[in-house]
Amino acid sequence: MTSSCNGARPLPSTRTASLGSIAQLSNLSVFNNAISGTLPSSLVSLAQLQQLNVFNNAISGTLPSSLGSL
Repeated sequence: MTSSCNGARPLPSTRTASLGSIAQLSNLSVFNNAISGTLPSSLVSLAQLQQLNVFNNAISGTLPSSLGSL
């Protein structure tokens, strides 16, 4: 992961790896955090996820294809 805008910082991989283990997570809001890089594929493991807010970050790449089936 690399910064794509001034002040952006990568989302630490140690935190993203454990996201998929939070079974009851229904709302993930990380807006305005200057996060860069791609969204972790572990997001597709969040069966209860109803809302994902990553507005105003430097997220790059594509969404995991199975995210749309949640």
